Amino acid sequence: LLAFAEVGSVFDHVTRERMPAIFAALELSRQADRLASAAPLILSDKTQLQQMGTDRIIRMELAQLDRLLAEVRKAQPDSVSLIEIETSVATIRRNLGLLQYIVARHPRLGPKTGPNSGRYADTDPDTWGEKLLQNNRETSSRLAVVIDRFVSDERAVIIEAGNDVAATQRKSTAVLLGVVV
Repeated sequence: LLAFAEVGSVFDHVTRERMPAIFAALELSRQADRLASAAPLILSDKTQLQQMGTDRIIRMELAQLDRLLAEVRKAQPDSVSLIEIETSVATIRRNLGLLQYIVARHPRLGPKTGPNSGRYADTDPDTWGEKLLQNNRETSSRLAVVIDRFVSDERAVIIEAGNDVAATQRKSTAVLLGVVV
């Protein structure tokens, strides 16, 4: 009887540890899609008030992305998956920052004042912005593939733990029956 409880406890632990990370990973993928969808607003805002509103939205969405990433990290996924997830999140963050930088520095985009200077001064802002938006969409798609693989791996761990529980219970039952007979 003790073996049943012990094995069940291990299975419960694995499930409690893995399931929240799976849900967080799925939500992280959706969050990345939301950010990729919101990114064009950075280029389309015409007033400083609109830009401030979009900036606030983007910052809130990025904070949620970071919270979800922290939840995924708790499950201690394999290092390859974690590196790919973290790289995708960093790329999305970087692209959004570059979009905001271009808009802030280019006089043609929004109500800007002062000279057109800086790293992207000679870059057509529309072209560069579109490249960054495309990169964000591609990164979001790659992240979805990584998340699918992560979820599949976590699911396999849970199934394996369940199979271990069943096998141990069968063995324990056989031992108990042998003792009784």
